[in-house]
Amino acid sequence: RLHSQGTGPKITWGAEVTGLSPREIDKIRRLEILGLTGSAAGKCSRTIHALIHGPKADPAYSIRWSAVKLYLDVWWNSNQEVKDEFKEAWPSFLRDHLPRVRWQRVDGALPGLVATLRDLGWMPYAADAWLDHRGKTWLIPEHPVATLEMKDAIDDAVERSLAKEMGAHYHGSGLEHRPIWRPLKKMLAEIGDDTKEQRMLVGSTLSIFAGGTW
Repeated sequence: RLHSQGTGPKITWGAEVTGLSPREIDKIRRLEILGLTGSAAGKCSRTIHALIHGPKADPAYSIRWSAVKLYLDVWWNSNQEVKDEFKEAWPSFLRDHLPRVRWQRVDGALPGLVATLRDLGWMPYAADAWLDHRGKTWLIPEHPVATLEMKDAIDDAVERSLAKEMGAHYHGSGLEHRPIWRPLKKMLAEIGDDTKEQRMLVGSTLSIFAGGTW
């Protein structure tokens, strides 16, 4: 609670404006683990978030989507002159992140959004037209419709990225195909947390699941 209501909002303040690099997001995830399990050493942060708060509780989801959502809100509330300025400036921002993403060149909202989308394997080739990681083109409409569909696509790209990251961990081969969390969450729930012994067992089991004892 201390992190979710105190330090968490403080360290992510403004993230929706310029976005955050994968390295910065990982720092936030590890800070959250310190609050959840007392130690981050050797543990897979993705596993901890998925098993304690749910697969989509990972800040990698909320931070990425907040940057996209802010841009969409600005786009829908801007006049045509502003939209034309976005379109004119967009190619230069995109060039900064081709062929690879370079967060050191991010100095504002639009460059941050482009870097965020490129991190997810998207190709935002225009201010109002983005190619996602599955080959689908998203055309931003004039009114806020289909945002849930886009959020699902963003979430899928984040999940794919996190799974790839897990698969690269020590003994993580196979996790790149996206793990199934339900059996592990069920096992933790069956242990219970009514007594000190149960909570200790949950903690040690969670540590094993997260690779903290590998």
